[in-house]
Amino acid sequence: MQRRLINALQDLVVYPDMTVRNADMSVVQFIYGGDGKDPMSASKAALADVTKQDDIDTA
Repeated sequence: MQRRLINALQDLVVYPDMTVRNADMSVVQFIYGGDGKDPMSASKAALADVTKQDDIDTA
């Protein structure tokens, strides 16, 4: 299953304008990740703060 998913998504690229495009240059997603934040540049402290905030909102 993982191999099939990887093969299906291997032609997707995030461009500098934060759009996700496939090999045909068709836009798949206008803002990468839906919120425009790159998970690779997030710090653990920021993730912990978001988690705490989410817990408060649901209570």
